[in-house]
Amino acid sequence: MIGVDPHKASHTAVAISAAEEPLGELRVSACAAQAGRLLAWAAAWPQRTWAVEGAGGLGHLLARQLLAAGERVLDVPPRLGARVRLLAAGDTNKNDPDDARPVAVAALRSAGVREVRAFLDDLRRIDAQVRETRKTPATAVQAAGTCLTRLFGVGPVIAAAVIGDVRDVSRFGSRDHFAACNGTAPIEVSSGPRKTCRLSRRGNRRLNHAIHMAAVTQIRHRHSDGRACYDKKLAESKTPKEALRSLKRQISNAIFACLQADAARAAARAEGPGGQQGNDSAASAAGSHPRHRLFGQATPGPGHHPTAAAGNTAPSPARARGGAGHSSIAATLPPAPPRVQVERPQRSEDERPAGAARRRPHSAARKATGQGSLRKPQRPKGTSQAAKNTGGAP
Repeated sequence: MIGVDPHKASHTAVAISAAEEPLGELRVSACAAQAGRLLAWAAAWPQRTWAVEGAGGLGHLLARQLLAAGERVLDVPPRLGARVRLLAAGDTNKNDPDDARPVAVAALRSAGVREVRAFLDDLRRIDAQVRETRKTPATAVQAAGTCLTRLFGVGPVIAAAVIGDVRDVSRFGSRDHFAACNGTAPIEVSSGPRKTCRLSRRGNRRLNHAIHMAAVTQIRHRHSDGRACYDKKLAESKTPKEALRSLKRQISNAIFACLQADAARAAARAEGPGGQQGNDSAASAAGSHPRHRLFGQATPGPGHHPTAAAGNTAPSPARARGGAGHSSIAATLPPAPPRVQVERPQRSEDERPAGAARRRPHSAARKATGQGSLRKPQRPKGTSQAAKNTGGAP
């Protein structure tokens, strides 16, 4: 078993026997010829297996090169090798050979170590899924017909992120509101004569990241207008970060203008040539016929108007045809039964039951004694309370 500890600049390999005894070690530089040097060194052990620590990370290229040479490669998780090294030495001191040997020991002892071939198959499947996923935003943006992709540095992914986060551009009153939403509008922190602004951490950070990527793309290309704006701010004694923030604000304004143009085109398409989308003259004419109405005539005709002549009792053509001017549903309903009004005879005072007298005993007693219209005597004006207490004597 040959354990490999990969790094960016070099790879260290240690060969051990089945009894976990070291057989040799080699350190090679990370280059295109690294696999050839390792294979030439391991030619002394024909029945060999390579155990690469982190074959999905730093050891990915070396593992693929060994697989292309027909070697059997195992992927050892870094935690498994670190656990073997800690249990063997009892401390955490380590170097490259000490890291490579526990990797080989872990591959010998552990039965659950995964072979790199299956791991690479999973990576290929994931890469294919990523490629298909990248095609989805491009298709959606093309179907939307947006003009965002005309901006330099704005591709299908950035355009899809902007459209998805903004949704309806009409909710922003101006480009300043849009800049405040995406975090490109600076926050003023001035005091007295000192006028300055600081970076805004507010707003939609995903939208801010999309604008940032467009700004970085423009800065990298010297022929772009964004790079000219960036250089101009640097010439005005601005720092690189301040110049980048200024460029992001300009890109935010350009994106807002494109979104407004897209909304105007969508509104124009919705109106259509006749002022209403989906206007069908044949269907409208058929639906407006009196025989096809569902709720009758909204405005009464001359025959139903209250100012019509009272003597005009001639039936209208619509009534003569069976009420075609009214609802077809109402024409199929049975006629309503005539209403009968029952007149109740009025009873005299003597014919009323005694309950009426019981309900108002005081009124009945007053009527019997003739005191129903008596009122409380009023005190003449000018009398005092003292005169009232003395019986009216002055």
